[in-house]
Amino acid sequence: MLDSQAQLVTKTQVVLSRLDESHLDFNLTGSRYFGGARPDSDYDFFVEDESSICHVLEDMGFFRLPFTNYKDNETISVYRFIVADEGTQIDIQVVGDAETKKKAQELLFNTIPQLVRGKSSLGPLDRSRKHLWNMAYEIVKLRANNAKLVEAFRVISTGIKETMGNATIVLEEQ
Repeated sequence: MLDSQAQLVTKTQVVLSRLDESHLDFNLTGSRYFGGARPDSDYDFFVEDESSICHVLEDMGFFRLPFTNYKDNETISVYRFIVADEGTQIDIQVVGDAETKKKAQELLFNTIPQLVRGKSSLGPLDRSRKHLWNMAYEIVKLRANNAKLVEAFRVISTGIKETMGNATIVLEEQ
């Protein structure tokens, strides 16, 4: 039995190694990221959408789920690899903007990780995670837009100061 288990873990490790060696940037998420994983927990990753993604994943043995019931509106599709003998799976969420997803994930991890750890930690509130993820996305996007507005204001005010020269200094002194 022990040899059988070691062989099954190896199957999962081979797939995880192939993901790691890929030219794509697979980011850990789910209970293994948030700290709520059990020994039998599945593996969840996300990757930014690009033209070769479906071929890369299908060549590794992943199949595309016909629908996605994932926790956020940013997930485009989900691919799954099942190690049936082991009773585990590896899910890859294909997202439109991996950088935004990383920032949203960090925000959730740093503020309310206990609410996104895993199904066992939420019980009946599991459906709330979708709303938490979407709220985190909006916060990240607002922060990005705010930073862009601040930068635009800085550029505009620098241009005004350069255009107005000494008149700006007079205005600032008042």
